[in-house]
Amino acid sequence: MCGSDRMTGSLFCEGNLEECIPALHPLCKLEAVVNDAPRSLDAEFDRLYWDERAFPFLRNA
Repeated sequence: MCGSDRMTGSLFCEGNLEECIPALHPLCKLEAVVNDAPRSLDAEFDRLYWDERAFPFLRNA
């Protein structure tokens, strides 16, 4: 590899992001939108990917 071989810090950090971001920060509003988006697409994904031949045991679920 090119360059020096020195440690620059940890790749991951552990902690709770909610403790780092103030409650009134714009990211807090975005979190609700991002969390709700997959739920609003559930019916669409079911329509696109449902194949009862692949999941016959779920037919009457």
